[in-house]
Amino acid sequence: MKNIKLLIVLFLLLFSNKCLASDNKLSLSQPDRQLHFVFSAQGSALISLLAKDNNSKLKGPLVGFISMTAIGVAKEFLYDKKASGGDIKADVLGSITGSLLVFTATSF
Repeated sequence: MKNIKLLIVLFLLLFSNKCLASDNKLSLSQPDRQLHFVFSAQGSALISLLAKDNNSKLKGPLVGFISMTAIGVAKEFLYDKKASGGDIKADVLGSITGSLLVFTATSF
């Protein structure tokens, strides 16, 4: 079971790298996109840990992912007034990364 979880995490990380490479608009070499990715990953991991429930291993990471994705999307529409697809993709990938990190760390 542990090997399957590890394979899923590795697949998702490799898949996210393929998405990054195939979309020039999401190039993480841009400092703004790096900030979106890092802050979403950190926030998602923190919220996932705070919302962690001993009865359900998925509750914390799911709450963390949804919360940080919603915050990132809201920031794009409310603060920037013009949503950038690349920024939203970086927010989503960061949220997935932070949530998966907490899920795998607390599952073993």
